[in-house]
Amino acid sequence: MLPLLSNVAILDYSNTTPTVIFLDNIMEGVDGAAAFGFTQELRSIQQDDNQQRGYATAYSLDIRVVKADDTNVAILKDIVESQRKVQIAGYSPDGVLAWTEPTQLVFSEQIDVLQVNPIQATVLAPSGYSGGDDEARVPVFAGENLLRVYDVSTGNASSLHGFYETASITTSQAGGYMNVVTATGGISVWSVTRPIPFPWRNKTVTVSALIANYFNDQTDVAKVIVQWRNADAWQGSVVSGVFESNTANIDDLVTSAPERVSTEFTAPDDAELFYATCGFLFNSLQLAGDHVNFAEPALTVGGQTGYSI
Repeated sequence: MLPLLSNVAILDYSNTTPTVIFLDNIMEGVDGAAAFGFTQELRSIQQDDNQQRGYATAYSLDIRVVKADDTNVAILKDIVESQRKVQIAGYSPDGVLAWTEPTQLVFSEQIDVLQVNPIQATVLAPSGYSGGDDEARVPVFAGENLLRVYDVSTGNASSLHGFYETASITTSQAGGYMNVVTATGGISVWSVTRPIPFPWRNKTVTVSALIANYFNDQTDVAKVIVQWRNADAWQGSVVSGVFESNTANIDDLVTSAPERVSTEFTAPDDAELFYATCGFLFNSLQLAGDHVNFAEPALTVGGQTGYSI
């Protein structure tokens, strides 16, 4: 639960003209402001031995938009009436919200002197991660580490859960460590997480990971990367929707492996921004066999560098 959710954005990603609707908390005191109430509740059944067994989690976001003639209300009404599914992002002093499950909003007219327009999003889903291994995610994430939207701490002999990659690169997981290895030299390749809702322009993020070991045939070949993506990214490929990227050389970050390293990037001030992806890039100077062996990756807002859930 995020009791102090201060900013919420509605990602109208499937619209003909994709749009992000930014809502300010009502405490900001501006026209068209909104109050947000986010909750997640474990649903359970009582077994014969009187033990409670959880079977699903109910997520709910209640938005109260003030002022009936506000432009945002008209846009939100159109989303509801058109039955377009949206995603939701938010942040607060206590963490971030990433509502990845495409969801229809519910709008209720409220006629009173306050002119408050209640809008609600709800999801009931199996608790924990679900979906195919490479795409295993929670429908709604609330916490510090945005990468935990996906099951990024796991994998198998041929893939990393929650990641996808370009051709000519292989991935695997063993013993709690994840491996990204180049297969063909001379081209730029990368392995990054799948898209995470992140429309926050000019917001600074911290990327961190435990680097167990890495190998460059040449200096500054392996890099930490954050890719900023537009609305095409959600249902696209590993290259879809990338309009800007930030990188940092692992050679500059690691003093002596194993070592937990971190670096900061600032999201672009661009209306195209809908999603972020995060991982590792090897530039075109790489040779086959260059690699990064890592664990506990994190993408946070607010400067946290430790691994958290």
